[in-house]
Amino acid sequence: MTAKTSRKSPMFKTALNPRCLIGISALSLVLITACQPNPNSNDNAQIETTAVEPTQNEAAPLPSADEVDDAANSLDLADDEVDIFDDSLESKTDSSDVSNQESRIKDFNKVLGKMNDEMQIGQRYLDPDVAFAKIMLGYHRGVRDLAKIERKYGQDATMTTFAEGLIDAQKEDIGRLKKWLASHPDSTKPKADTPAMQAEFAREIDTLSQTMSAAFTDDSADISFAQVMLPHYLAAVNLANIELKYGRDDEMQQVARDFITYRQPVITLLDSWVRLQPSTDAAANTSGADTLDNAKDENANNAENADKKPTTK
Repeated sequence: MTAKTSRKSPMFKTALNPRCLIGISALSLVLITACQPNPNSNDNAQIETTAVEPTQNEAAPLPSADEVDDAANSLDLADDEVDIFDDSLESKTDSSDVSNQESRIKDFNKVLGKMNDEMQIGQRYLDPDVAFAKIMLGYHRGVRDLAKIERKYGQDATMTTFAEGLIDAQKEDIGRLKKWLASHPDSTKPKADTPAMQAEFAREIDTLSQTMSAAFTDDSADISFAQVMLPHYLAAVNLANIELKYGRDDEMQQVARDFITYRQPVITLLDSWVRLQPSTDAAANTSGADTLDNAKDENANNAENADKKPTTK
């Protein structure tokens, strides 16, 4: 899983985490004052990489619960024992240096590949609520690791402060999901809508990987971080809507609703910040606001339908 660089490439309640609020406030201030990044920064280095190859989800027999659990547990163990990055990620680097840009691309591809693997394993679970929780576990780990990349390579104070808040915030989300999963085993047999649910989750995860890869740019670590986080958040809103459509568990349904609600202002601010940057091709950057409006409409419909179906505690 690798990133494609292009010069034309276009928060659940942790959005209210105090560290995140500092970043959001800083982001708002930037928009109000129309501050611009350093025009003397080196944005001219070009690095060629290979385009991401989408994962193929061909029709196949559903894997056994043991097979899915073994794959997921191996990723959980790896995440708990060994961080995806070595200690060098904690050291601040000059993102304008060509060798550091190459390193940033490698770090991004590593995060994208690991996140995609974990989310794809999650969509293979039979129960929609368990599948959603497993997928979002991979998602939140991905957010954490993307923020670590920004912490290492970023130069813009607004984006690096925002990233620090995200790193702290994911601990709460990951802990809550792990606690819920510990008391909610997967279904032993597929349900009538399991294939449809899995297919929708798989398609959205594929789209997430492709759009994140397309949004990655070698122009600037900060712009790249913001552009990558936009499709990351928007895809997660769509994943939350799939949970609202198929899920039955009260807590996971609320997680999905909260996720959509509390990500809306962040998506809007990130979208606006990206459009203010002089090296960004606004025409190539799909508006997050338009997609968010569609997601809000779909969320309202799903919330109305959710009131008509049985739930479990």
